[in-house]
Amino acid sequence: MQQLRKWLPFLIILVIIAFSTIYLIFGQQRSAYFPKTDDPAVIYGEACSGCHGKNGEGEGLIYPALDEEEFTAKEVRQKITEGALFMPAFTHIHKDTLDSLVNYVSEKKFKTAVK
Repeated sequence: MQQLRKWLPFLIILVIIAFSTIYLIFGQQRSAYFPKTDDPAVIYGEACSGCHGKNGEGEGLIYPALDEEEFTAKEVRQKITEGALFMPAFTHIHKDTLDSLVNYVSEKKFKTAVK
C-alpha cells in the first residue's frame, strides 16, 4: 500500500496525459465561429489568420504555412469542414460561402491581403 501511495501522483499524471493525447488525436473539435458575411477575405481574417497568419505564413509545425504548400481545393474543403489535429472543424460555414473560402485559400488570395 505504501508503494502505491508513492507512485499514485505519477500514475495520475500519466492517465491525464494519455486521455489528453487521445482527445487531441481522435476528438472532433468544432469551432463556434459563425460567418457574418460571404466575403472570404473577412472570413479568412476572422477564422483562419489567428493561426495561419494574415498572409498565410503560419506558425511552425502546429499551424502550418499556407503560402508555400500546395493544397487542392478538395483538401482545403476537407480541412475546413472536418478539421485536423489542432484545427477545429468549421461546421457553420456552408454552401457558397464555403466555396468562396475554399477558392480564396486554395488560390492563395490571402497573400495579397492588406498587411
